[in-house]
Amino acid sequence: MNVRRLRQLLLDAGKHVPFYRDWWLAAGVDLGRLCSAQDLSLLPVIRKADLLTCPAERRLDQRFLSKRMRSEPTSGSTGVPFCMPIDRASLRRRRWRFLRALMAVGYLPGKRLMLISDPPFPRGAAALRWTYADLRLGEEAVFHVYAHARPDVLYGPLSSLLLLAKRVLRSSHTTWQPSLLVSTAEQVTDAHRAVLAAAFAAPLADFYGMTELGLVAYSNPRRSGFRIASTDLHVELLPVPHSGGLERLVVTDLCGGAMPLIRFDTGDLVRREATRTGASPADIVEISGRQVDCLKLPHGAWLSPFEVTLALDRIEGLDQYRVVQRDERCVDLYVTAEDEASHAVLGKARDALVRACGAEVSVNAQLSNEVPTPLGEKQRAVRSHVSLAR
Repeated sequence: MNVRRLRQLLLDAGKHVPFYRDWWLAAGVDLGRLCSAQDLSLLPVIRKADLLTCPAERRLDQRFLSKRMRSEPTSGSTGVPFCMPIDRASLRRRRWRFLRALMAVGYLPGKRLMLISDPPFPRGAAALRWTYADLRLGEEAVFHVYAHARPDVLYGPLSSLLLLAKRVLRSSHTTWQPSLLVSTAEQVTDAHRAVLAAAFAAPLADFYGMTELGLVAYSNPRRSGFRIASTDLHVELLPVPHSGGLERLVVTDLCGGAMPLIRFDTGDLVRREATRTGASPADIVEISGRQVDCLKLPHGAWLSPFEVTLALDRIEGLDQYRVVQRDERCVDLYVTAEDEASHAVLGKARDALVRACGAEVSVNAQLSNEVPTPLGEKQRAVRSHVSLAR
């Protein structure tokens, strides 16, 4: 990492962003002592909740107050949503980062690319042979766009891709298959891969990003693990006690922009290759879900959403499930299964979750009617309402 670039970012933030000036002053930070990337640990990690403690204009670099910016709302999946202001230069960098990642996983300019997304859509997409499908219009509308566009590369949120895949499998006349799928926004499990492979028979890449930062990391179908998407991002992985090797993903955007994010806790947990010595962020093997949705077990241990889905996705005949925790020693499991085997599937799913959580956790399992996930809405099969100690 360019140390001069980092130092300039910190000096600018301390001078021009009231939030950082006040936050660092309260923490007793001396910016003059910061000489390397390792010295970043002297700064407090910030979370979305911290940013929400001050008025929106005080989170901004004051030099951008009069400039035109794009406002992107966050999903609010971890609490209260807020709007992320993105200046034009930062927006251009994000788009180039996205394009470079697409090319890294197999897209070539000139290929037909279909993106399932929500507006606003960028201008000039048609000239690039890019087709946008508005996920707000519903499953059938997206299916007709897909059948007409016949894309070489299909990109979209995992839940949208899964709904489109099921619609394709129900169709008797749509036989077009893309050469590459790119999933985003949610964790991909083996069960998801099986559905997508049955419908599209294409290799699958996985893009991890967030409204606050844009694309952060991606997986290549030809290689294992995730790669950081840009040299503009400095990534730290901070250990999580009693989690079996999970780490918190903390990111600094070295370009600053209208609303700089410095040591920003994404709320997501990752796992690195355990067998390698001196592993770096480039060795991330899985992104295990949001920390707020980890199941908190007795004696302080945590179970990530990814580990829960791995345990349940192996149950044959399990169509849909939800895991909800309201107490450290009690977890509710709601299962949707084929009618003729529903009770047997319910028992197997309960046993699998008991093995994952441990005998000290009571699992209340019950059959439930399937609740379809609306197109474009994130699937959160695992939710915890237990406050996690930070």
